[in-house]
Amino acid sequence: MTDIVPLIVQLTRIDALVRRDVIAGAAARRRRLMQDTLLKVRNDLLAHLSARAAAREIDDAVRGRRAGSPHMALRAAVVRLMTDELGYLDDVRGQGRIRQRIDG
Repeated sequence: MTDIVPLIVQLTRIDALVRRDVIAGAAARRRRLMQDTLLKVRNDLLAHLSARAAAREIDDAVRGRRAGSPHMALRAAVVRLMTDELGYLDDVRGQGRIRQRIDG
């Protein structure tokens, strides 16, 4: 957390338009990273499933749902790969949005 403080201080000191551009650029990079990670999970771990089923597995894994399912090892692998690539999973959208990203 302390490593982010200098960045926040720098962001508060720059012009509002520049700050907006910096934040927009970071958001765009995060979206690209999310897209790449979802496709990697789809291709590496869930290639045997339909796009709908793969999106449901990813969503369930990220949210920790269906804990008693026989797919727990697969879901743990999904979470591990996504956490390794993204760092945090708070901004992973729902099943419909995940399906759009892996199907399109």
